[in-house]
Amino acid sequence: MGSCAREDTEVHFCERQKRGINLKKENEKKRGLSRQAKTNLVGYSFILPNIIGVCAFTLFPMLFSLIISFTDWDYTKGIGNWNFIGIKNFITMWSDEWFTSALANTLIFVVGVVPTTVFLAMVLAAVIDKFCYAKLPVRMALFMPYVSNVVAVAIVWVMMYSPWLHWGWRIRRSGWGIRNGRFRLLC
Repeated sequence: MGSCAREDTEVHFCERQKRGINLKKENEKKRGLSRQAKTNLVGYSFILPNIIGVCAFTLFPMLFSLIISFTDWDYTKGIGNWNFIGIKNFITMWSDEWFTSALANTLIFVVGVVPTTVFLAMVLAAVIDKFCYAKLPVRMALFMPYVSNVVAVAIVWVMMYSPWLHWGWRIRRSGWGIRNGRFRLLC
């Protein structure tokens, strides 16, 4: 037996090696979570705020809307006043003028405006890509209205909250403002 007979732990170690038992796998099972499980938990912890947001602001309102669509709930009387009426709301909405006109406008928009806009955009993109020499400036000029509005609003809000510019103080000092619900000079 040689070196394996020195101590009890070594004997067990040598016997396990002879039997082909992998000690690393046994230790991993005893320690708890595997490396892959820990990696998965870290990933889930990163997406957990988004999952909570989707559940709170998308799934819950959709489910709530579906539930109250089958009731005659009057929201001014509180949550407890629900009477289940089945599909009566869905039947009566077809006789409502607002619903039918909104549906007609939506169908006109979906059938007429959306495909036309997409088709014209694709044609314009193909023409710019094939026949235009200054592609980058033309693309920038066409895309600038989408970006500039967001950038302008962001700059205004940054300037309003800037501790160095003091826009609110300057506006009040200049005499402009709202008094009694009407915009006028505050002289």
